[in-house]
Amino acid sequence: MSISLAPTAIEQSPWRTIWFSPRITIRRLLDAENRPSWIPVVALTAISSALTAIQLDPEGTISVPGSTMPVIIGVLQLVFGVLIGPFLLAFTGGWLGGEADPADIRQAVAWSYVPTAVSSVLWIPVLLAFGYRAFGTDVSPESGLEWLGMAALLLMTVAYFWSVPLLVATLAEVQRFSFVKAIVSLVILTIPVLLIGALG
Repeated sequence: MSISLAPTAIEQSPWRTIWFSPRITIRRLLDAENRPSWIPVVALTAISSALTAIQLDPEGTISVPGSTMPVIIGVLQLVFGVLIGPFLLAFTGGWLGGEADPADIRQAVAWSYVPTAVSSVLWIPVLLAFGYRAFGTDVSPESGLEWLGMAALLLMTVAYFWSVPLLVATLAEVQRFSFVKAIVSLVILTIPVLLIGALG
C-alpha cells in the first residue's frame, strides 16, 4: 500500500496554481465544497489599480484634485468587471453555447486577477526607491535602488498582462467553450467598461 504525498485539490492554493494551470485551478474551485474567498484578490487588485491610476495621472501629481477621478474610474471598472460583468458574460456566453451561471463566471473573473493582486506588494520597493517621484511623469532611474524600483514596475506590468490569458482560460473552462468564444465574450463586455472609462 503506497501513500501519496501529493497535495490534494483542497491543499493546493489557487493563489499558486492559477498562474500556470488556470483551467484545472478554476475547475477545482468550482467543484470544492468550501470555495476560498476571492475578496482578498479583488481588494489587493483594487489597491494596485488605484496606485497605478495615480501614477498614470496626466497631471503628474499625487494631489487629491488631480488623482481622485482616475482612481474612482479605475475602481469602478474593477467593480463592474467582478460584480456586474459576470451577468453580462453569462448572457452573451449563452448565445455562444456557454453553460455557466454568473456565480461561476465571477469565480473565473476574480481569480484571474491573482497576478495583479500578488504584484501589488511590488509597490513597496517602488515607493522606497522613488518616493513621490513614483507618481510623477519622470521615473528615470538614477541609482541602484531606483533600478530595482524600475524592475519592480516592469514586473507589475508583466503581471497585469498575464491576467488576460488567465481570464480567457478560466472563462473558457467555466463556460465549457473554446478560447475564441471566450475572447468574443470579453470583447463584448469591454464596450460598457470603455464607456465608464470615457467618463474620466
